[in-house]
Amino acid sequence: EIIDRILFDETSKGIVREESKLFIKKVIEELVDKGSQEIVLACTELFMLVNEKDYGSTMILDTTKLHVEAIVREAIIGIKEIIER
Repeated sequence: EIIDRILFDETSKGIVREESKLFIKKVIEELVDKGSQEIVLACTELFMLVNEKDYGSTMILDTTKLHVEAIVREAIIGIKEIIER
């Protein structure tokens, strides 16, 4: 509920509040304390609230970045296939 409010009432409107950053940081730290080694930020706006450097060796995965990298990789493969024909 709180995360939904942060996403829909704040970040989707370009609003970044310090208390929201702290809440998200607390959620991530709780997951890390429970043994999570990777955190997937599956909403583009979440990266507005997270500094990857705050989590040491825990990988923070940005799905926007991962999607763009995959699209570029597939485009390059497609171009190579066209050239090789």
